[in-house]
Amino acid sequence: MKLASVMHATRANRWNRRLLSRFNAKRGGESVTIDNLGEDEAICLYRFRKEHLRELADALWPRIQPHVEGTREKLKGRNHVFEFDTGLLVFLLRLSYPRRLRDIERSYFHIKKSKLSAIILTMLDALYEVAKPYLSSPQLWSHRMEYYSKSLVDKGAPIGGIWAFIDGTLRKTARPVRYQKRVYSGHKRAHGLKFQNISAPDGMIIELYGPVCGNRHDSFMLNDSNLLQRLEECFPLEDGKVYSLYGDPAYPESMFLVVGWKNAPPRSARARFNKLFSKLRISVEWA
Repeated sequence: MKLASVMHATRANRWNRRLLSRFNAKRGGESVTIDNLGEDEAICLYRFRKEHLRELADALWPRIQPHVEGTREKLKGRNHVFEFDTGLLVFLLRLSYPRRLRDIERSYFHIKKSKLSAIILTMLDALYEVAKPYLSSPQLWSHRMEYYSKSLVDKGAPIGGIWAFIDGTLRKTARPVRYQKRVYSGHKRAHGLKFQNISAPDGMIIELYGPVCGNRHDSFMLNDSNLLQRLEECFPLEDGKVYSLYGDPAYPESMFLVVGWKNAPPRSARARFNKLFSKLRISVEWA
């Protein structure tokens, strides 16, 4: 089975190289845009159809435009000028598979590495500004709270009114030369930075707060982010309902945050409550 998989991957790589060389020869040095992108080429490189790339570009440009300089045909970024469609294709190609800029320069776009780097950084900065409100304002998700709550009940949640899950995560780093104690987590026995993540049942990240020092507790991040105060401002909703988050017993319980039972006896109702929610909150561990 392993030999068959290797042979299949080798044939696929050869086909991709022949496809790229044929497309490059046909393009003849012309700048790459969605309009002159072939259907087979779009599927091979981006795993999307050409029409879907066009829909993505048309939907994304009005949101990116306030954060960049220039027009869609002549976008300015880091002392370089390029088309927005070309910049989007370069950025998506960079994220689709671990590639070096040299590989992108030689095999496909024929753009110098300095310009490729400028395109990728410009698109990254603009997309960050577009996504930033969605990662720092739970109020933007108020129209989805009822749907998320019903979905959890349908999946077996023991109580209603829960719309998302909160958890703290440690991103490990190398041991620093200075301030080692501040970034050392005794619980994880590793150095790193902590983030507070609120994740919806479908895997969407509602809010990402951080980084903070690795030795901080999850309850510290909760207070430092003023999350409960911000949730209090957006409730009740128009229908008069109040929805809550669910977290592990390390968090303090409040009207907007339901936590699991501590030291629940085995085979008790409290233990069953924790078990049912532990299955549902796996989405926040994956986020």
